[in-house]
Amino acid sequence: MELTQKKLTSATQSGAQFICDSCPYCHLQFDTVQQMMMAKNPKGNHSIAPILYTQLLGVSLGIDTKTLGLAMNQIDITGVEGFLSG
Repeated sequence: MELTQKKLTSATQSGAQFICDSCPYCHLQFDTVQQMMMAKNPKGNHSIAPILYTQLLGVSLGIDTKTLGLAMNQIDITGVEGFLSG
């Protein structure tokens, strides 16, 4: 959790709105572990939604979110679609 927190803090300081990861294990760290961290400290930093590179590519290509498994992500990433179109 400590390493994940350091990475999230760095991402927040750089102005990141989302994290795109290419490794499923890294995605678990940014998605599931971040969710656990938020549950332990609800007043802490806001979350940074992670999305797998393959999911991001699929959204960019117009593949439906159900096929991409976006609902399986712990942290809501629905804002990524608006980010891409905006």
